[in-house]
Parts: sequence; C-alpha cells; structure tokens
Amino acid sequence: MLPIGSFFFGKLEDQYGYRRFIILGSVLHVLSVFLSAWSTKIWHFFITQGLMLGMSNGILFPILCALPAQWFRRRKAFATGIVIAGSSFGGGMNALIIRALLSHMSLRGVYLVQSGVEVVILGISFVLMKEREYPQRAEAEAPFNVEKQQISPDAKIEGSEDVESPSVERVQPEVLPRTKWLNSSLFRDSVFWSLEISLTIAVFGHLVPFLFLPLFIRSKLPGISSSLCTLPITIANISAFIGRIIVGLTADNFGPANTLFISLFISGITQVIIWNLIGNFGANESSTYGMIMFFAILYGFWGGCFVSLLTPVGAQLFGSDQPANLSGLLVISGFPGYFAGPTLAGTILSCSNQNWHIVSLYAGGVQICGAVIFLWARFKRMPRIFVRF
Repeated sequence: MLPIGSFFFGKLEDQYGYRRFIILGSVLHVLSVFLSAWSTKIWHFFITQGLMLGMSNGILFPILCALPAQWFRRRKAFATGIVIAGSSFGGGMNALIIRALLSHMSLRGVYLVQSGVEVVILGISFVLMKEREYPQRAEAEAPFNVEKQQISPDAKIEGSEDVESPSVERVQPEVLPRTKWLNSSLFRDSVFWSLEISLTIAVFGHLVPFLFLPLFIRSKLPGISSSLCTLPITIANISAFIGRIIVGLTADNFGPANTLFISLFISGITQVIIWNLIGNFGANESSTYGMIMFFAILYGFWGGCFVSLLTPVGAQLFGSDQPANLSGLLVISGFPGYFAGPTLAGTILSCSNQNWHIVSLYAGGVQICGAVIFLWARFKRMPRIFVRF
C-alpha cells in the first residue's frame, strides 16, 4: 500500500499543501495501531496493519522526502538522509522495546502503549514541521493575478508626491488547476525509464535479507535462541540509520546519481559474495554467527540507502518543482518488487531444496542489474565519468 499511496497522494500534497495530509496520515497511522489491539482474527490484521498502516505510510512518505528538499539546497541529500534514517532507527528500537514489553503485558496492552506513544510523537512532529510555500502554488491560490499590474512609465520614485496610481487590471479569481496525475513529458524521456526500470528490478532483492535472514540463521545454527536469531535484523536497521546519514552526506559531495549507483551495486555485491559464503568453509558456530552479523551490518548500511536518495536524484535529473509528486512516482516503481520479490525468493528456496546460494545470487543479482540499468540515466544526463553528479 505504501507505493500506491505515495503515487496517489504525492501529487495532491504538492498541489494542496502538506499539513492537511500530515494530519490525515497521522490519524490513520494511530488508528491502525489502536485498532490492532482489538483485532482477534488474521483478516483483522490485514486491514489494520496492512491496508490502514500501509496507506498512512504512503501518505506520509512523500512528505518526509519532500520537506527537507524545500529547505536545503547544498545539503539536500544529507538532510533527506537524516529524516529517512529515522525510520531505520525507529524500526530497530521498536523491535527491542516491543519484545521487552511483551514480557510484562499482553499484546493488546503493547498495542495500546504504542498507539499512545505515537500520538505524542506525531503531535510533536506536526507542530515542528513547516512547509515552504512555492511560488506556483501561491499564484494559483491568489485572488487576483498580480502580474497584470501595469505601472505608468512616467511614475517617479516611490514616496514622491507626484507618483501616479498604478493602473491595475482586475481579473476573475483563479482556481487551482485540475490535478494532472501523469506528466507526459517524463514518459517520453529515456532517462526516466532508465531510473524507473532500475528501481523496479533492484527492489526485488531489497527486502529478501531482512525477511529471510532469521530463517537462514535457523538453517545454519539450529540450536540458536530466538533473541539471537532476530538480533541481526535489529542490527541491520541500526546500521541502515547510520548508512542513510553518511550516504546522504556522500551524495552531497560526490553527487546523488553517482551515490545511487554505488549503493545499489554494493548492496548486490554484498549479497552475492558475503551472504553466499557464510558457513561454507566448515567454520564453527561462533564464526558463522559473526559472519552473519558482519553481513547484517554491511547490507543494512548500503541496502536501504536508495530510498533516501530518491528525492535528490529525482531533483537532479528532472527538477525539484514538485518533490512529493516525483517521490511518489519513483516509489511506485518498487511496487512489483515489494509485492513479489520476497515471494519469488521463497519459491526459489523451496524449489531448490533449501539452496541458499541460489537465493543470495537472485537477490544480489537483481540489485546489480538495477545498478547497471541506471547507468543509462547517469551518462545520458552527464557523459563525463569523474565528475560530481
């Protein structure tokens, strides 16, 4: 639901302003967690944690990408990286906190506590967020077209008694233009298709380590405890928090497009080589678990960086007049991968008789393929190699 919501609401947010959609997304987010406390059947959770929570994230995500781009020019990628990194830090800490709470209260109590905490956090965020008004929206909402003012060429300096009153031509109030969901010029640009196809393919391998790593650990270390089995996922989220900030700073210095290619390529290489080699040399359990933690740290650092680079790369390639709309259009490219990527990995694992080598080659291979496809967009806009872009 996040890609669909981002595409649908991103355009509306650019046209009508962010604050009303921040309220809508926040209310829907809190309701999804609160109603989960009263869910008793699987289909209840599909509605609350799937439909409602996914749609609320789809409403809020384009805003989180677009707001830093409004206020920062030189450090746009760094600012966006810090904002998006919050989701990684929150995901890692939330897993630890919920695990601790479940030892002292019921699942319903945990959901109620979580919804109360989110009311406070989202309320503070709403107060602190401030949107920067764009000239095109201000003109569209203005009651009169001020550009129609015509000042007499004989008028003297302002403040003089002889200044003539300007002749102002009043026109009918302008209304907001009808929402145009798709920019046809983008679909005629091969750079857009290079970026879109690159993200579509790369996302197929993005979630595979995060979802399959506990199962992989169980297969390599059957006697491991549940807490140690899920710890690498938490570590990967914390590493992603650090990675998105550092990679954002790197993008400001070396260029967003260059950094996006590097992040996708290293993410793929990490899976193809490091994940593929874990436990293949007769190592003991401690060494195997250490390699798993090393893989979680390295993949967590690079694996999710492309998400925080979408807005800076989109602004560099296509301009930054509608950041939320562009972010939504790029996010929806990941819909097939988010929907089918992990399912395809599970099918490969089952059909290959639990062969993890094929799974890692699949997940890393599609990310490398996505990085290579993006090179068309990179060199179409900037043919030179060793240049900040």
